[in-house]
Amino acid sequence: MQSRVERKFLKINFVTIVLLFFVILAGGIVRSTGSGMGCPDWPKCFGHYVPPTTIDELTFSEGKFFKKGYIVIWNEALYKAKKDLTAGPTFNHADWEKYTKHDYAKFNVAHTWTEYLNRLAGVILGFAAIATLLFSIPYLKTHRKKVFWLSLFSFLLIGFQGWVGAKVVDSNLKAYMVTIHMLIALIILALYVYLYEYAKDRKIDVSFIAAMKMGSTKVMLIILLVLTALQILLGTQVRELIDEISAALNFQGRDQWVSKVGSAFIIHRELAFAVLAISGWIWFAFRKLKSDNTLKKLVYCNAALVVVQLITGIALAYLSLPPAAQTLHVLVGCLMFGIQFWAVLCFSKIDYMQEAIA
Repeated sequence: MQSRVERKFLKINFVTIVLLFFVILAGGIVRSTGSGMGCPDWPKCFGHYVPPTTIDELTFSEGKFFKKGYIVIWNEALYKAKKDLTAGPTFNHADWEKYTKHDYAKFNVAHTWTEYLNRLAGVILGFAAIATLLFSIPYLKTHRKKVFWLSLFSFLLIGFQGWVGAKVVDSNLKAYMVTIHMLIALIILALYVYLYEYAKDRKIDVSFIAAMKMGSTKVMLIILLVLTALQILLGTQVRELIDEISAALNFQGRDQWVSKVGSAFIIHRELAFAVLAISGWIWFAFRKLKSDNTLKKLVYCNAALVVVQLITGIALAYLSLPPAAQTLHVLVGCLMFGIQFWAVLCFSKIDYMQEAIA
């Protein structure tokens, strides 16, 4: 029986995991709608804490007041106010500093607010990470001190992820930066899932062990986890290539974009069938087991997610990249990774319980 403090930690940690998926969902919406540069600066948006709703707020005109740090679009470039000022009849370059981190100088209100809400979701996640860290402090007085140190490391990593997010914007969404951003997100997800399972006194029914090949099943599950992570990162690269192709074609001929990606898409597609095959093998290994434990539920959940992932992948390839399918594809991929990692942890607990019994 776990203490009241431990139960509170598990609840807030679980909330943090859920919020992580909301942030991933928000990021998927940003990606699928092309809203990544909706806010060209960071952490503010066009120099505002609450972003503009019309182009007029970013347009230089006589008599308009601008606070220090506010950004305007002038001659297809971004300029930041050096001080509080009221605009005169002409644009005085002495009052403005050209924004040089990138040359993207467009405003789309839908893109701006989509990106802003994505950042807001990240801020809420940050507060949840702080709460998780605070509720982990009592573990310093127990034999599970690792709970606190991992909570601290995870919180710091979220802060680092925010900094990387700023660099992604500064780079104008360079492919390698987007991939690094996604990789860190997967690491953060794995850390919080590990924290939850490590802190929970879960008793797994091991009566089913004799009925299946535990060693080979665990190996296959680890291979599946690695393949899923590679698929997520490769999918990020595929998406970046599609962005380059669409821009080169002036965003025309949407039905041709996927066919022009080349080997990256082919590898991504073939690995998807490998993920399907391994997931099917693991599902079949658990199918006849009478035990209804957490591990079996995770395996079944993963199988369902793989089917959904395959459907969304087919929709992306053959239905001209519908935005809703893009968002769902990213979210389901990350859900698969989280579920598979959780299942690997459960297998590790079974190994520990077997050693304890022996």
